[in-house]
Amino acid sequence: MSKIFKTAIESLGKGKIIAYPTESVWGLGVDATNQQAVNQLNQLKKRPGNKSFIILVDTLASVSTWIDWTKLPQDIDSMHGWPGPITKCFPINSTCPDWLGHQGTIAIRISAHPIAMALCQAYARPIISTSANQSGDAPMTTKEAIQSLFGHEIDHYVAGQPGGLAPTKIIDLQSGKTLR
Repeated sequence: MSKIFKTAIESLGKGKIIAYPTESVWGLGVDATNQQAVNQLNQLKKRPGNKSFIILVDTLASVSTWIDWTKLPQDIDSMHGWPGPITKCFPINSTCPDWLGHQGTIAIRISAHPIAMALCQAYARPIISTSANQSGDAPMTTKEAIQSLFGHEIDHYVAGQPGGLAPTKIIDLQSGKTLR
């Protein structure tokens, strides 16, 4: 385990919320496989529980058992553009946790941001990636703004700065349509 991410990894493992820099803005994250932590994040963001989150991973293999590969076009290059600021919606199968799927899909990203990628590699489990804000508000761009709004609700802040890019493009791999 990387010493740099030791506290963040401990927080994630305990079901706590962390803040970390991404390609665009500060993100909030929890262990995606911990339903209670995901629910807590929904409450913190004042977000409807039926809205899905993006799952951040370091390799597609870590969530490949949740994907229904038979529903994807045969010629699809599921890794095209990764790592990078692209989120891809994959069809799910019955092994995908209910709280992670949305309308039969799961949104996955492999980040090119060095801190987000290193965090994923160090934690070795899927992490929720959502902008640091309350639902419907503009994302926060500074640690101080996050601390001011969420205070002690954030267990750990990973050191670093966001990349400042636009929010990630979201592509549905079944239809090929760009959703955002």
